[in-house]
Amino acid sequence: MTEEELQELQEFRDAGLVWLVNTAILHPRGYALSVDVEDGKVVSPNLKLIKFGEYMCFNPDTDILETTIKKYLDAELKKMLHEISR
Repeated sequence: MTEEELQELQEFRDAGLVWLVNTAILHPRGYALSVDVEDGKVVSPNLKLIKFGEYMCFNPDTDILETTIKKYLDAELKKMLHEISR
């Protein structure tokens, strides 16, 4: 992959879209999209076939969806509190 493609994949992952695509589209069909990460940067994508009965989960140390949602909700809460305090 080119450096530009890897950067786009990094942004896709950072936005929580790997999780979304996996849970909404790929996992129900027996596939999983994963990315290899080295030093915090995406180095390659992988599309895997999930074996029957294999459990798919996300590593809490590398799954940034929860972090992304928390940052968004914290920012929205601050906006709401600011508006209320006016």
